Amino acid sequence: MGPRGKGFEKTYSLLEQALAKTGKVGIATFVMRQHEYLVALKAEDALLILHTLH
Repeated sequence: MGPRGKGFEKTYSLLEQALAKTGKVGIATFVMRQHEYLVALKAEDALLILHTLH
């Protein structure tokens, strides 16, 4: 995952840093091709990794 565009870099960075510092995972919903998925966001190597949950 990456920031949507200019203006979103700060928000992306703050979320990534907060998850990395606390060692926690964020839970969210993600929509792709008219389907909604439950996902986990994890900070790894200065990136946000998205894992779909079943």
